[in-house]
Amino acid sequence: MGRTAMVVAALVIFMGLQVPAPAVTLDFEELADQEALTDQYVGYGVDFGDGARALREGGSLNTGAGWYAPSPYTVIVPRAGSDYVEVYFDMPVLSVGAMYECRYSNLYLKAYDADGGDPLASAWGGPTYYDSLSRHIAAPLGVSDPMGRIRSVRFHDGGSYFLLDDLSFEAAPLSSEAPEPGTWLLLTATGIAGVIARRRRSG
Repeated sequence: MGRTAMVVAALVIFMGLQVPAPAVTLDFEELADQEALTDQYVGYGVDFGDGARALREGGSLNTGAGWYAPSPYTVIVPRAGSDYVEVYFDMPVLSVGAMYECRYSNLYLKAYDADGGDPLASAWGGPTYYDSLSRHIAAPLGVSDPMGRIRSVRFHDGGSYFLLDDLSFEAAPLSSEAPEPGTWLLLTATGIAGVIARRRRSG
C-alpha cells in the first residue's frame, strides 16, 4: 500500500473511532448515616448540589418497614426542607438513571446541558406502593440525550419524601466533542497534500 493510501486509511479509521466511556453506578454504600452529599464522587466526575443526604440502615433508614435498598442499605434523599436532588457532571453524559421510591406523589427527572435553561430531556414516574409482602416497590427512572449533552440532572417531587439509590450514568464517547465533519475534511485534504508534496520533492 502506498504512503498516501496509508495516510488516508489511517485518517478514515481515526475519524470513525469513538472511545466509549464505561457506565458508572453509584450505590452510596460507603456513606455514613445523615452524611451530606457534596463532592464525595468527584473522582467519577460527579458532584451533588446542596440538596441531598444519606440514610443508612441502623441509623435513619428503617429497612424493617420495607424500604428498598441493596445491602448495606444506603440511599439518598433531599435535605430537610427541600424537594429536589441535583447532580452535576464534569463531562458530557448520554444517559442518567436511578432507582426511586416516592410514596405519595410523582417523581420527576429533568436533564440539562451546560447552559441550563430548558431541559434537554425529562421523565416522570408515579408513586410507589406496597406489594403483597408489605414492602415498598422501587421503580427505575431515567433520561437520555443521544447527542451526549447532559451536564446536570434534577430529581424532584411534589413536596413529599422520596428515596434514590443506584444512580447510574453513561458518559458520552470521547470523540463526541471532536471537530466538525468539515474540519475533518480539511485536515484530511491537508495531510494528503503534504504527503504528495513530500513524495514529489523526494522523487
